Amino acid sequence: MNTAVKVDELLTRPEDQWFERKSFRIKPKDLAKAIIAFANAEGGVIAVGITDRQFDGLPSARQDNDLRQSAFDHTDPTVRVEIESLRIDDATSVYLFHILPSERVHYSNSGECFLRIGDETKQLGPDGILELRYLKLSLIHISEPTRLGMIS
Repeated sequence: MNTAVKVDELLTRPEDQWFERKSFRIKPKDLAKAIIAFANAEGGVIAVGITDRQFDGLPSARQDNDLRQSAFDHTDPTVRVEIESLRIDDATSVYLFHILPSERVHYSNSGECFLRIGDETKQLGPDGILELRYLKLSLIHISEPTRLGMIS
C-alpha cells in the first residue's frame, strides 16, 4: 500500500456513499449512527481522526477506548467492524473503521435505524425500516441456491 497516496486521499476525497470523516472528539453514540448507516447500506469506511480536512493528532486513551467499543456498546445487533490504525507520523494517527454491508437490519440501542444515502446518514422512520427489511430479506433469498426438486 502506498501510504502517501492513501493519506492524501483521506484529506481530499469527497465524502460519499462509501466514505466519511469524523473527529476523535465524536461521541461514541454518534459514531455508532454512522456505523449502523453503513452496515444497513452498502458498507464503507469511516476515517476517524480528521476535522475539517485536517488531522486531529492522537486520540487520548479514553477516546481510543470509547471509539473501539462504539459498535459493541451502541449497536443492536452488534455491527462487525474492522478497525485499522494508520500512523501518519509520531504525533498523528487515523483510525479507519471498515464496515461491511450486513444481511441484517441494525439499530442503535435506543431503537433508531439509520441508512447511508449518498454522503449523508439518514434516520429511517417505520416505513423506511420496513422497506429496508424487505430489501435485505429479498437479497438473502436471491443469493440462496434453489433446489429444482423443491419447486412446485
